[in-house]
Amino acid sequence: MKYPGIERATIEMAYDNGCVNRDRSEESLLLDLVSWLRDVDDEHGLDREALLGIDAWLTSLSEEDMHMLCAGEEREQQVVQAKAQELAAPCAILLLLIFEEVL
Repeated sequence: MKYPGIERATIEMAYDNGCVNRDRSEESLLLDLVSWLRDVDDEHGLDREALLGIDAWLTSLSEEDMHMLCAGEEREQQVVQAKAQELAAPCAILLLLIFEEVL
């Protein structure tokens, strides 16, 4: 299953943290993400329904909001996350897990 919003956020975080480089391409990163997403199911309360909701919200973000969420300072991230309402906590968990386990 494709998650374009989650992929976009992952790429934004990867570039911000130097994780896309000559040793790891965007394509390789996205393959790792897809593999990881297959296994994340109910772990940490992130089932398919939650992933679809988070993905839809991430897809709706402007370029500026996406950058603030994925590469901004903590306060900037919180401002953008607050717009997610009930998805704020699951989205924060997902992005943290991607940072720790995929990047």
